[in-house]
Amino acid sequence: MQNLALQIASCLLIAVGSINAQPDSLWSHVYGGEGGERCGEIIQTADCGYVMAGTTSSFGAGSEDFMLIKTNAEGELLWLRTYGSELSEWCFSLIQTSDGGFAMTGRRAGNCWLVRTDEEGDTLWTKTYGGLRQDACNSIIETADGGFALAGSSTSNQNANFNFWLIVTDEEGDSLWSRHYGSYLREHCNSLVQTDDGGFALAGFCINDDSNHDFLLIKTDIEGDSLWSRTFDRVQMDECNSLVQTYDGGLALAGWSWPVDADDDFWLVKTDNEGDLLWSRTYGGDSGEFCRSIIQVQDGGLVLAGSTNSFGAGSNNFWIVKTDEGGDSLWSQTFGCERGESCNSVIQTSDGGFALAGETRSFDDGAEDIWLVKTAPNPDFIPETGIVLLPSSLTLSGAYPNPFNSTTTVKYNIPYASYASLNLYNLSGQLVRTIVSDRITAGVHRTILNGSDMASGLYVIQLQSTGRSISRKVLLIK
Repeated sequence: MQNLALQIASCLLIAVGSINAQPDSLWSHVYGGEGGERCGEIIQTADCGYVMAGTTSSFGAGSEDFMLIKTNAEGELLWLRTYGSELSEWCFSLIQTSDGGFAMTGRRAGNCWLVRTDEEGDTLWTKTYGGLRQDACNSIIETADGGFALAGSSTSNQNANFNFWLIVTDEEGDSLWSRHYGSYLREHCNSLVQTDDGGFALAGFCINDDSNHDFLLIKTDIEGDSLWSRTFDRVQMDECNSLVQTYDGGLALAGWSWPVDADDDFWLVKTDNEGDLLWSRTYGGDSGEFCRSIIQVQDGGLVLAGSTNSFGAGSNNFWIVKTDEGGDSLWSQTFGCERGESCNSVIQTSDGGFALAGETRSFDDGAEDIWLVKTAPNPDFIPETGIVLLPSSLTLSGAYPNPFNSTTTVKYNIPYASYASLNLYNLSGQLVRTIVSDRITAGVHRTILNGSDMASGLYVIQLQSTGRSISRKVLLIK
């Protein structure tokens, strides 16, 4: 660890792709050693610091190992942990668990590997999943019952070709069941969410009969049985890397779209809750862009992050694009130097700004290092005084409108990142539906309750988090 090269990225440059209140950078930090490092995912913790998971060849026991980095709110290193063996381990996905610890997944040799730690990054246990062929997991979530769901790609199936792969475990990582989804062709799964109905949505890409790539979206029930699948085809090569469930209950998929005779663009696809296409948008210039991460932010818009060759200071820079709810671009911005950066993960931070994490080659000997960029607070998100305010307590503001005849918006506050559930009950105490069940970031949150399939009457919304519960009544009138 003494060889860790940690420095402020002093050559940070900014290039604006479109002008509309885009955020400036506050600071950036580089983390790395003499070998190479890659960042898979970033999260913000309750202390407003950051945790990044990825892969290192500078530290650890083997050629590549899992690596977990914890920083304070200014990005200064607090600790670094590695996990691995003489084998090759690559980490792609990270979550903070409901007890404050962490879970990481990726690939160990030819299998999926799950590492579970406490809040200091010390290993609690590890699990390996897979068959005799090639298997890897690219996405992990904590399920509503405290277990885990992992999604990726596997050839350990009947046709011995890559298919989507979903594993669900208990809280100790012991497999409860797994499913493969696909055909005799090839399917690669990159992202997973648990949907409001308790089932799962998996997104990635498939290779069709013409050897072209299409976005692929698969929806399952809570037991993993396939309900439907959808493909989205724009040009010859379309690859989806990230998926979110949106406030309206639909889904948003992001990746890139590459015509053979032109350059790549960010591609954003928006669907309803049945996976039917509502609209799609592309964003880019004339030299190629690659989108790797998407989030929905508190104003209902979407944020996409990846890399651009069309804008910025070098051949490859971080690029962030902010849209409204309809996918129309509000602003975009680049961060980078001259030797190349690649952003893999973006989050909205507790002050309304953004944190972007990925790799850079612009420092020291040109080897890949992890790069964290923090943008300024969003002036529309915080008071004019500039003081960052997080909710001081768990609150459920109720619903608006109330009474309602189809949909209503439920607003609730989470004081710090924690597991939370938002459930709807009838007056007999029977669960009607789970509206939200996930680890929620600190802040003010809104979600849509769709009552179009419910009978008129009085219902109770209950918010549960951090050992507390709050209830509010809503009236549905049709």
